[in-house]
Amino acid sequence: MRYLNRSKKNIIILLRWLLIMVFFTMLLSGDMDFYLVKGKLIFISLFVISNVVLVFLPKEYFTRRYLDYIIILADTAIISGGIYLTGDAELYYIYFLSIIVAALGRSIKGSVLVAFIASTFYILIIFNTTKIDVFHPSFLVRFPFFFIIALVSSFLAEDATVQREHLKRTGFLLNLVQS
Repeated sequence: MRYLNRSKKNIIILLRWLLIMVFFTMLLSGDMDFYLVKGKLIFISLFVISNVVLVFLPKEYFTRRYLDYIIILADTAIISGGIYLTGDAELYYIYFLSIIVAALGRSIKGSVLVAFIASTFYILIIFNTTKIDVFHPSFLVRFPFFFIIALVSSFLAEDATVQREHLKRTGFLLNLVQS
């Protein structure tokens, strides 16, 4: 976290815009049935609207933990709905695996390893279960998705760790001053 010279608000908004672009590409590169596309566009629109709302929130809100929880829950619901419309159950499982492992690692640097492992698992599962062309763009766009998901999850987890350590230090200093 110390090596990032930007506010938490800017980082979250930029990461989410990147996620929105990859999510948009991933959803619209698959099946083009009218009703599926309509549903996919609804999820993408919800994602864009939620990020625009974050742009107008004051910077102080981003220091509060409850906003992180709201962002995580909203992103998970929107992305899960979009993945459901793709009909790819394997993608859904690896998506949650990426979130869980990246959050447990609590390291932005470690998120690259998490995404690489998730991508490897996804390839192995696809090779063993389906006959998808792995060089087709609709398949290849899923790998940046894993990297961005791991990056966002590890960023929020590392930020929570840094905030917790800061509270411990300030609590310790407060106890010293009061003694």
